[in-house]
Amino acid sequence: MLLVLEPAEIDRLARLGERKSYAAGERIIATGEIAPGAFAGHVDVVQGGTLRHSEPIVTHGPGSFMGKLAQLSSRPSLVDAYAK
Repeated sequence: MLLVLEPAEIDRLARLGERKSYAAGERIIATGEIAPGAFAGHVDVVQGGTLRHSEPIVTHGPGSFMGKLAQLSSRPSLVDAYAK
């Protein structure tokens, strides 16, 4: 049910932002902080603290993207997200 973007669509959207790479396990979004933007790629979204002691919510894969709705109102994130 989640939208999956084709590579050409990701390339087109990339002009509006900045491409970054993250090491596996690196935290991209932290609970309680305002998320810096939308992300595409392999990302584990979890709730409850550290990656070792947390509840998985979803894993995004190729073509998937994520962006917290809280960003639209400058509110802090309720979840953590880690590069996979």
